[in-house]
Amino acid sequence: MSSYDDEDQDDMYWQSSKIRTVFNFNDEDDESKDIKQFAEKGRKSLQDDGDDDSLSGFTVVNSESESLSGSVRYQRAGSARTQPTSTFSSAASQSNSRPQTSTLSEVKATPQAWSSKQQVSHSTTDTQVLRSGSANTLKGHSSSSIADVVATTATTPTQSDIAKLKTKIKRLEIQLENQSVGSLAVEETIKRMLCGKPYLLESYRNLEDKKYLLKCALACHDGNVINAVIGFLRNSLNKSLFQSTLLEVGGAEQYISYLLQVEEVAEAEDIVSMIGKSDDAAMTRYRFVNAVTQIDNKIQLLKNCRSSHFDLDLNLASDAIHLKNQVDLLQIQQIIEKADVELEAQGRHPIMRVHKRKGTLPDQSMMTTLYYCCLYHYDNEASQFCSPKYLIQRFQLSEAQLQWTAIKTLARLKRWQQLEQLLTGKKWYGGSTKSTVIGFHNVVKLLAHAKATPDIISSYCALIPVEEERLRIAKKFKCTPAIVETLIAMKDRAQLLQLKSTLLPGSLELQKANAALKNSSIKWRT
Repeated sequence: MSSYDDEDQDDMYWQSSKIRTVFNFNDEDDESKDIKQFAEKGRKSLQDDGDDDSLSGFTVVNSESESLSGSVRYQRAGSARTQPTSTFSSAASQSNSRPQTSTLSEVKATPQAWSSKQQVSHSTTDTQVLRSGSANTLKGHSSSSIADVVATTATTPTQSDIAKLKTKIKRLEIQLENQSVGSLAVEETIKRMLCGKPYLLESYRNLEDKKYLLKCALACHDGNVINAVIGFLRNSLNKSLFQSTLLEVGGAEQYISYLLQVEEVAEAEDIVSMIGKSDDAAMTRYRFVNAVTQIDNKIQLLKNCRSSHFDLDLNLASDAIHLKNQVDLLQIQQIIEKADVELEAQGRHPIMRVHKRKGTLPDQSMMTTLYYCCLYHYDNEASQFCSPKYLIQRFQLSEAQLQWTAIKTLARLKRWQQLEQLLTGKKWYGGSTKSTVIGFHNVVKLLAHAKATPDIISSYCALIPVEEERLRIAKKFKCTPAIVETLIAMKDRAQLLQLKSTLLPGSLELQKANAALKNSSIKWRT
């Protein structure tokens, strides 16, 4: 083995080396000598280890232009790719005067220690690249390039790191965008809001600017823009100043609509009262209370609403009566529901066994409650809450409402005798007659929808006073007996003959038609 500072033996070695054509140390300076000696020591170490080809794949290039910086570049043999450069920054005088105490045996045993004992001053990054490449080559005789070694030792960023960087970039973009839009005119800001571009309302701090901003927002007639501006004013102004701004510039109706959507009823009532519409404030509260589904809470809220809004305004006196009736109806429905649930569970109600209840009674309308009571409690005494007669008396319902509802339920139950009693009234001088306040044409309609028999429909169709109306209703609901009787009463021979050709042989209608056509006492219309 040759020592590091024996220059004569170095010259002999490099002259006999098989890679001598690669190096050209003519006119070399002190720093070039240092580089040459460093490369020689590494090669001799590899030769002693039995593999002198591990360095043959690399080429050390030295030029006059790079000699000042002491640059050494490694290239893969047969490849055009340039690998990372390791730069030495020590002066030539320092490299010549440093002590040389390490031996090749030490370098061969511990490559990292050999590399650290070289007293060449260089940058930290280049030193790590050079040491990594030397260590991998010496240890495993690997043919990997320095770039591969660096790639294997590089730290791969995690998904959380990438997400943090993206969030930071987005935040910086927003800050930069806000800086660019913060000093725009009001009209330009409204235009950006309409186009969905970034905007900044916090830059408008003057009260007059805020009022003008609201005015421009109202002029564009865009609900989202108006709500955004009103929300900005609400957050940046005190309550009294905010309300006065709405009253002065406008936008109170839009703001009230928004408050009702988000169920901020108290604030909506304040705004409505502020603009002098007490009736609207009362109805705003009522709409909110009426949407409550829990019956006990709804009853209490309705009572509070009546006392706080409707009873205090004379213009709402009639509405206060309706509110009281609604509270009473809810309480009656609770009583009826409780009793009927027990009857249905015990199976003691015959109608409920045939016609099952399809829901609960509380919170239903007045007419639905009347229909329910006519269906299940038509025969109950008038003193009972569930009786239709009690509901008529308590809530002052009309006779037409009772007849219309009762006819529907009685026809559904096929209780024709009770239906006849409902429509039978007394004459002034005794006797009885059939009458109705809803008209017999509506009675026929209800019976037809309930799928009553043709005989029953014909009996009530015959009570329609106008013959043309009676014939039209009979044809509409295909009531053949009523059609035959009406044509005979109208003495319309042509239509009767036309109808006769469509009647079934041997039917009662055909017999009536033949008997009328043969009757010479009837004076038919020509």
